[in-house]
Formats: sequence, C-alpha cells, structure tokens
Amino acid sequence: MRVEGTYTFPGAIERVFAALTNPDALARAIPGCERFIQFGPATSTEETTYEARLRLGQHQQPYTIALTLKAARRPAYAKLEMRGYGPTGAITG
Repeated sequence: MRVEGTYTFPGAIERVFAALTNPDALARAIPGCERFIQFGPATSTEETTYEARLRLGQHQQPYTIALTLKAARRPAYAKLEMRGYGPTGAITG
C-alpha cells in the first residue's frame, strides 16, 4: 500500500517544526503510542533517530518502529523514514 498526501498545520512554522521534532509531543499525539525514544542528539547532518512502540488495530497488537528524521532545511522541510515490524509483518515508509 502506498499512502501520499500533504497537511498544513496551523501556526508559526518554527513552533510547528519544534512540536514535530519533540519526542514527548509526538508520543502524546500518536494514537496507541506506548513509548517514543530519541537516540542521542541530532547528528552533524541534522539526522535524529527514534524508536516507537505502538499498539495498533482491533486487538492492540504491538509494533516497533525505527524512525529517522532528516531535517535538511530546518524549519521549512523535514523527511521522515521508518522501518518496523509487527504481527502482520514488516512496515516501511
């Protein structure tokens, strides 16, 4: 399955970017999120790595997802890559 689209957040760009790169804010915003951990500070190339554990679906099955945020043009642009696994198999995005 491929999912594409855009969404415009209301608010100042700096404030929105700060919220989207804050692990605590993301943990509260993602449905079914049990934990959201940041592994160290951003690298010199503006990459930050996270791990999330989510409970999804009707039976609240656990999924573990590794996320890499690449903030190339802060605060106007960020790219998020994810890889994970759960009871239904692998997840990439």
